[in-house]
Amino acid sequence: EWGMLKVDSLTHKGKPLFPRLDIDKEERVIKLIEEKKEENIATIEDFKRLDLRIARVEKVERVPKADKLFRLEIDVGPLGKRQLVAGLAKYYSPEELMGKKIVIIANLKPAKIFGLISNGMLLASEDGEHVKVLTVDDPEDKVAPGAVIR
Repeated sequence: EWGMLKVDSLTHKGKPLFPRLDIDKEERVIKLIEEKKEENIATIEDFKRLDLRIARVEKVERVPKADKLFRLEIDVGPLGKRQLVAGLAKYYSPEELMGKKIVIIANLKPAKIFGLISNGMLLASEDGEHVKVLTVDDPEDKVAPGAVIR
């Protein structure tokens, strides 16, 4: 209660309820966080470097001795036919992917996966539990393989 402390009472210094901030330290941390955010921001120039195309899946087969991998043969129209290796076997059957129009990065450096060359990368969403390939809804078949995504 207010006024209960007697004159000349001995008190002890306690911990501060609100400790002082080290402004220099706080500013350094904030600057590092902002720099990290800037590293993850793509510019329009970054986006322009990607060659995003529509491709039609023509063949899908499991990669031997690889539980998660499919080997896909795709048609990218004027860019020709290609092979992709994708980790979709856990989420799709080959029949579910056959004939689909998918979105790929066509100018990605080829990569060797389980001894197979993958010439591009398909785009898919992932939420930790589900994976869905990005496809084009084209029931009238008007979007040709090789169409550019802008």
